[in-house]
Amino acid sequence: MNKKIFQYRLQASLNRFQDQVAVEYGERAVTYAELDHRSNRITGWISEQGLAEETFIGILVSDRTAFITSIIGILKAR
Repeated sequence: MNKKIFQYRLQASLNRFQDQVAVEYGERAVTYAELDHRSNRITGWISEQGLAEETFIGILVSDRTAFITSIIGILKAR
């Protein structure tokens, strides 16, 4: 079984619904395209660190959109 099936389906959804709102929190609304772009920055940073695949990555944010973005970025890096 391919370990990246979830990541492939996630990316397909991010691409398919680019212009639609993915996350709303208070007055903020983030589209799937913005979520994809922001999560790619996190993915890039993780890749640059050269972390082993089983390394734990902590998330400490107060904003829910940043939390969701971080989770997606981490998943993409794995």
